[in-house]
Amino acid sequence: MRRAARALAWEFRPHRWGLLAVAAYAVALTAMGLVDAWREPVADPGVARFVGTVSLPLSVAAFYLLALFSFGFAGDLTARRSMYPTRLFTLPVTTAALAGWPMVYGTVAIVLLGLAARLAPWPGFDVPLWAVLFAAVVMAWMQALTWTAYPMRGLRVLAAVGLLTVMDIVCVVGIAFEAADPLMAALLAPQLPLAYVAARAAVAGARRGDVPEWRPAGVALRPVTDAPRHRPRPFATPAGAQRWSEWRQHGWSLPVWVAIVLPFASALLFLDGGTGAFVRITLIIMLLTPPVMAAFVGVTLARASQGNPGAYGVSPFLATRPLTSAALVGAKLRVALLTTLAAWLLVGAAIPLALSLSETWPVVIDHARRTRDIIGTPRTVALALLLLGMLIAATWKRLALSMYVGLSGRPWLVKTHLGVNLAILAIVLPLFDWVAGNRDVLLALWNAAPWIAGVLAGLKVAAAGWVTARLDEARLVDRRVLVGGAACWLIAVTALYALLVWIAGAPQTPRYILMLVAILVVPLARLYAAPLALAWNRHR
Repeated sequence: MRRAARALAWEFRPHRWGLLAVAAYAVALTAMGLVDAWREPVADPGVARFVGTVSLPLSVAAFYLLALFSFGFAGDLTARRSMYPTRLFTLPVTTAALAGWPMVYGTVAIVLLGLAARLAPWPGFDVPLWAVLFAAVVMAWMQALTWTAYPMRGLRVLAAVGLLTVMDIVCVVGIAFEAADPLMAALLAPQLPLAYVAARAAVAGARRGDVPEWRPAGVALRPVTDAPRHRPRPFATPAGAQRWSEWRQHGWSLPVWVAIVLPFASALLFLDGGTGAFVRITLIIMLLTPPVMAAFVGVTLARASQGNPGAYGVSPFLATRPLTSAALVGAKLRVALLTTLAAWLLVGAAIPLALSLSETWPVVIDHARRTRDIIGTPRTVALALLLLGMLIAATWKRLALSMYVGLSGRPWLVKTHLGVNLAILAIVLPLFDWVAGNRDVLLALWNAAPWIAGVLAGLKVAAAGWVTARLDEARLVDRRVLVGGAACWLIAVTALYALLVWIAGAPQTPRYILMLVAILVVPLARLYAAPLALAWNRHR
């Protein structure tokens, strides 16, 4: 029993830095709640503070734990096969241990995070105790659904989204009607053993290699010797085949996780009558969901093997394909763009639907009218489109950054990157909240902002120059492509600068600050770094 527990705990050792970051955030959340408990109660701690220190980091930490302990990082959510790692089936342990110990670890982790969340300063209401049990039930059922094999691709996603939606409705109804803890515990507690039974059956089937399959009636009745009616068309180029392969393996990763998160993110719209604070909080969370999830999902675009979560970079089979490093990276970048657009299509459909169901459209319209009265209708529309475009670009940039970190093939670099992303949510955002509340520190940073932006812009341009020189020296990218990319970057920076001057260019605002912002926003070095990272791993 102890050996089985240690062996399965070792499986999560590569994610120890991520777990430490979540633990540090839980400690910080507990300390912040205890400090606020000593003060006078505050009805509304502020939208920016709540989103930056509680709502967004807590959501990311919770879904990180869900993905980790359900082995969501180890496989394809849209695949038919079970996502339970097949290499663990060779361990000399029982099926009950294979299913039980990851569920125990996941339950303990999510319960500790939930207890820390109860102490956080939530605006307008207190988190009930049964919500902690609710989080444990969600974890258990997510593990059971993830480890189950399905007869068709994509059914796992539908099952996960359906489960989370139903559980989300139960949570919202329970909080809205102030359900008693014993009643909700009586409804939720029996779900834990049922989820364990389902998970054990799923692991047992996966250990036997059982994968159900549904076939259309026409295919089932057709003799096996018959030739298929429609033969697939051959790919015109190796690059086209590589794009198809990349989309087949990784294209749905980000949209799937965004679809899983959105039902929970929209829950605040249905609490406290949909006040302005809750509507702003919910919209900010939903709009930040794709960029935040892209920081973690992007690493899967560079995974060398779906069966081994520790393998990144280029597999020997991929390295010998008749494609240059630039062509391989180009295929991954195009897939990253398509998956970004797919994720934002989900967000674009979910926000109007959630606002309509919660009847909170008047709050959004009122804020839009206030902004229009201040800066006018054309600038309001341009500002909204600019913010939307920057969020979409940020999502793609996070995918590209995580992708070429994974393409380097260095596990320590990948783990450091994931740890830094979690640390930003666990430490930097609460630190930013503290800075925003300290007037002296905020004034000092505001005065130093031009210098900070100038240094960052200089480092960005210097890094781009160094990467470009290495690419040209290694002949990884044609010089015409490098020159054309630099020209496109200059055009994009100039256009963004002109738009910023038109929207926010006041006489007292120095124009060079807007130019520095444009330089920092438009990606440059990360576009050229991916072929260099791939070649670094491909030819070592």
